[in-house]
Amino acid sequence: MKRLFILAILFCFSALWTNAQEDIRVKQDGKDIIIEYDLEKEATNVKLYVSTDNGQNFKGPMEYVSGDIENVMAGKNKQIRWSVIKEWGELKGNISFKLVKKYRKYYQSNTFFLINGAISPSPQYSYGLTFGRVRRIGWYVSVQADPNFKLRGDYECNKDGYINVNGNDILPFYSGEKTFSRIAINAGGVIRFGEPVYLYGGIGYGQRNTFWELLDEKWVKNKGLSYSGINLELGLIFKIKNFVFSTGISSIQNEYLDFKIGIGWNFKSKNAK
Repeated sequence: MKRLFILAILFCFSALWTNAQEDIRVKQDGKDIIIEYDLEKEATNVKLYVSTDNGQNFKGPMEYVSGDIENVMAGKNKQIRWSVIKEWGELKGNISFKLVKKYRKYYQSNTFFLINGAISPSPQYSYGLTFGRVRRIGWYVSVQADPNFKLRGDYECNKDGYINVNGNDILPFYSGEKTFSRIAINAGGVIRFGEPVYLYGGIGYGQRNTFWELLDEKWVKNKGLSYSGINLELGLIFKIKNFVFSTGISSIQNEYLDFKIGIGWNFKSKNAK
């Protein structure tokens, strides 16, 4: 009864209340105090602090609170209910209230999609796709191949064109036609140097096969002029508004080299931390 009496006396003399923030409205609801406030943007939490010396010193945050205190969306007339008796037992002095708001932070990430073209000194052309996502640091994956890609021929020969038949090297008759196939699958990282320049580098697996045609129109894979193994690539990405451009190099075992360019689109997204 004494606690209720003290509380009731304080509520009757509302002039004893002052607000440390202009957007706070205070009212009584039974044994509790209701603090109303407006929130201009989303907050992860809102904490209540109370002063008994007219705002000189604040205590808190208060624990016996409920209402709009966590994951609060922006808007007006948000409410916090404070159970004074549970928290302090009594309330006296020149009371001031203060809210500390922790606003939700967002970061912007860029998701990009590129169509690539590559050329080797042979020359050989191949094409591919690159997909990735980056904020300050990010990732990407890429696939590159030529339209006529194949792994094997009807026969295999050494660099000079000899086919081994039953332990004997035989030089068949070639038509003079050649074809090449290329494939590379890579994944790696992207680092932003500063808008609009990004550095990318990746590692994966690659093949570049050389085929010679026989007079009977069968194909021989020249193992001496074909490469397979670790594929490395390095390059730059440039972002201009929603467009992205890339340029770089790709190499198999440091023996075969492609020059790559790309063009694509960038999608911006806003994510909460």
